[in-house]
Amino acid sequence: MKKQTIWLVLILVILVLIYIFGKGFSPKLEREKKSGFAKFDTLGITKIIINTPETEKDVTLEKIDDKWFIKEPIFYLADMRIMEKFLETMNDIKFEGIISENPEKRSKFQVDSTGTQVQIFKEDNLVLDFILGKTDQNYSHTFLRESESDKVYSVAGNLSYIFNKKLDQWRDKVIVDIPKDEINYIEGSYSDTTIYFTFVDTVWFVRQDDNEIEVEPSKLSSILNAFSPMRTTKFQDEPVDVNWDKPDETVAVILVDGTGYNFKFIKKDDREVYIKASNKDNIFISSSYMMKRFKKKLEDFQ
Repeated sequence: MKKQTIWLVLILVILVLIYIFGKGFSPKLEREKKSGFAKFDTLGITKIIINTPETEKDVTLEKIDDKWFIKEPIFYLADMRIMEKFLETMNDIKFEGIISENPEKRSKFQVDSTGTQVQIFKEDNLVLDFILGKTDQNYSHTFLRESESDKVYSVAGNLSYIFNKKLDQWRDKVIVDIPKDEINYIEGSYSDTTIYFTFVDTVWFVRQDDNEIEVEPSKLSSILNAFSPMRTTKFQDEPVDVNWDKPDETVAVILVDGTGYNFKFIKKDDREVYIKASNKDNIFISSSYMMKRFKKKLEDFQ
């Protein structure tokens, strides 16, 4: 065997030994028998309470008939994408080291009252209760402590954006979700202009006043796709001094099956508009583009 080959083999053996011994002497992540993470899984979770220092009230989420709802401080459908990400994160939490067991150092890692407390229930049983602290300097790890334990763990990833959310971030932002293939008729009205979009035998027609033209569906994509889904960016929960009897713009939509929806738009400022939909009790706030995309004239499609 050549001398060079022997050296390569020896180096490889040394590297393997370093890996094995290094792994063997790494800190053991001991779990007390009472640890909620010992046998935790997300199957059967029915309630989640999150107390974030930045929010005035706890956010309580409950599962009702396979859907997640915010129960406190308001009752509202939760954003399913947010909930799926939350549960996925809970399933994949990776503990990588014990940072401290000294109660006096909890504030250093923000795993005291300055952290985010998360309580998870299955039926009426509290199965997990922990405090999520700050991230490390590289934002690659987050500090975590179970409420009844002194051990502060380092877990992989920046989990702050998953747990530290304001109320509106948990709420479902879909105003309506209508696939464009189900739309049969749209009517937009603003100022002294009313424009009609009608689908007849695979063809879209646009009409204004006494003039009507046939239009390629591609030219209507911005309008047809506006409803699939139509999302809000904010919620206007407090009463607002506007006259919904005189909106700046109205849009009516009729589906193939005859179902109808109506939307009213009122300008809030140069960047945002208020929206009121016939299928929801809430007042929504969205970008002014939401209203502008319906402000069309026949000449825009010629």
